[in-house]
Amino acid sequence: MEEANEKIILSLVLGSAAALVGCGVEMGGAGEGAVGSVSDEIINGTVVTSNAANPGAVAVYNVGVGACSGSLIRNGWVLTARHCVTNDGTPGGTIVAAGNMRAIRALNPGGSAPAGSSVGTQIIADSGQDFAIFRISPTIAAPVGLWDGDTAGLLNTTVRAMGYGLNTQTTGYGTLRTGDLSVTSTSSSGFVISSNGSGQITWRGDSGGPAFKLTDLLGRGLVGVAGVHQTSNGVSGGGDGSVPGLRAWIKRRQFVPGDVNGDRLADIALTGPVGWGSIPVAFSNGNGTFSVTNSGVASFPGFTSQPNAKPVSGDFNGDGLSDIAVTGPVGWGSIPVAFSNGNGTFSVTNSNVGSFPGFAATAGAKPLPGDFNGDGLDDIALTGPSGWGSIPVAFSNGDGTFSVSNSGVANFPGFAAQANAKPVVGDFDGDGRDDIALTGPSGWNTVPVAFSNGDGSFTVTNLNVANFPGFAAQGAKAVAGDFNGDGREDIALTGPSGWNTVPVAFSNGNGTFAVTNLNVADFPLFAAQGGKPVVGDFNGDLRDDIALTGPSGWGSIPVAFSNGNGTFGVTNLAVASFPGFAATAGAVPLAGHKTP
Repeated sequence: MEEANEKIILSLVLGSAAALVGCGVEMGGAGEGAVGSVSDEIINGTVVTSNAANPGAVAVYNVGVGACSGSLIRNGWVLTARHCVTNDGTPGGTIVAAGNMRAIRALNPGGSAPAGSSVGTQIIADSGQDFAIFRISPTIAAPVGLWDGDTAGLLNTTVRAMGYGLNTQTTGYGTLRTGDLSVTSTSSSGFVISSNGSGQITWRGDSGGPAFKLTDLLGRGLVGVAGVHQTSNGVSGGGDGSVPGLRAWIKRRQFVPGDVNGDRLADIALTGPVGWGSIPVAFSNGNGTFSVTNSGVASFPGFTSQPNAKPVSGDFNGDGLSDIAVTGPVGWGSIPVAFSNGNGTFSVTNSNVGSFPGFAATAGAKPLPGDFNGDGLDDIALTGPSGWGSIPVAFSNGDGTFSVSNSGVANFPGFAAQANAKPVVGDFDGDGRDDIALTGPSGWNTVPVAFSNGDGSFTVTNLNVANFPGFAAQGAKAVAGDFNGDGREDIALTGPSGWNTVPVAFSNGNGTFAVTNLNVADFPLFAAQGGKPVVGDFNGDLRDDIALTGPSGWGSIPVAFSNGNGTFGVTNLAVASFPGFAATAGAVPLAGHKTP
């Protein structure tokens, strides 16, 4: 099958490397342990000799087909090339069964999947692009983030290529090697890497492996995946697919915030009123209509109705379904979590969590859900009380328990304690770790952002943003979501009487924002009637939208579907029962990374 590997499987046609051929797999026998030589290992590559020197590369095996490389981007998810998960080693081939895939994080795993390799449980690979992600079990710890820059910013910079492929034209698969290579050309979909003075270049078996950037836009030493190896001529040049160009796809194919049933559409849940014994859920149908369930849930509705209880939504066990946690009441020592079963029912845990519930009961504390360490499990942070100099974070362990950090953070806690400061959570730099932004106080002309470093600490920016802080100070409700589909969360405002626009601050990834303030039909009027805004991708187009619910007498759920440029298309369709539930005193609508 050697000849099949020599054909061009993807033409990036970038610069002088137009003759690139796929780093594709060599075909092997049928059965585990019979995998043939892996496609694309770094020729003349430097051997990686310590686990600490591997930011997140994994060996990938398609049993009976061939072997590749990949990146561990969540504890349970591997990013690789599509042609590494097909039956014939080409991007257009048929996707194999998920159980055919193996992955292991090791320095020298060899040419066949070793014992102890994680097994694939789900493959996601759209046609027309040589990218794939697959879920694995058991999970693997210490994932790497995504690079937070844009593809054009890679030109004339150096990336660190890694892979398990061949070390010569014909031999050497199964050892992790690396080479620092220059990016000599870019396009909207990818970039060309050129061999260096040592003759290092990607080759067979390196397919799907990462091109890392060793620093981010803020200058932090946070390694991020910038490219996925896809093609190479094995001598002078290789072609990588751009991770920044598919950042939203990579993130939202793993989990859509607010998606209670796993159909990749955000839904809306309700909890909070005294006397409730259920959690109503409005499941999005993708067109502005919703299907409603109202199933009984043990204990949890009672927890959320207690004084100062603040429910938040997130995927706290990493199964791709949105769950609900609650914290805040005085005297609590636990964090109750209602884990979604995917059908409108929930399974409840109520485990002790060290000091965090006490922090959450502090006057002014606002719980903020998000994946702050990038492991694929949502966590809960706190900010807001006067006098605090830290941001406590409860990192989810995936089973209803949490590990707590409480690291000092410069300036941001003081900003958050100011009157009318409204914190919102989102991945504002697109690196796969959620951050916290603030807006709302009178007189501000900046949007402070605490960018997560992944370990409970944060790097803070506080940069000028034209007009937006003034809009936010008019009593507006702030919500965060990826409104243009670039994989970075943005901030939108709605609610004040008399508005006919929805201002949006689109994140540039470095603490600055580009602002639009465009007319939107009807929706601002609905929002001014007391509608509670929630954010989610309600139609599955990789752009977040805004829905409203809550006012008495409503029989519909207005949705502003983002067009990606600061404008929105609005629906306002009848929904059975749910608007009445949402109008109940104390009801809190939850979708996306909803903050109180």
